[in-house]
Amino acid sequence: MVRRPKGYPGHQLPPKAEKNPKGCLYFSHDLPRWGESLDGAVKRIVKNQLNVGINEVDVVTLTMETYPDDLHSEGNKQWAITLYVQAELSELPKITDEVTEVVQFDINTIPEDMAWWEKDELKEFISAD
Repeated sequence: MVRRPKGYPGHQLPPKAEKNPKGCLYFSHDLPRWGESLDGAVKRIVKNQLNVGINEVDVVTLTMETYPDDLHSEGNKQWAITLYVQAELSELPKITDEVTEVVQFDINTIPEDMAWWEKDELKEFISAD
């Protein structure tokens, strides 16, 4: 996970971002492009957002849902295909102006200040086979 005080460009900030002045912790996240393989989408997203490669991608699940789009007109909904993957990075991301911290953890040391995840959700995800 990386700490990004301003979140990802073009993405909504989570409600808890207001309460966390040093920024929340994020996994890479974005949408796949039309016709793109899941493996290709993960590699592109991680390369674009963290400037690192991927050694291995394990797709755990994916969901399709709509959600309110607060960045555009009221009542508008966005549709998203959300990939839930576990990926092995080729190296750790570097600290930059946008990424102020890189956090490594395991199932017993999950951090508190994650942007979108709750600890119990992440623990269940990590445990998924």
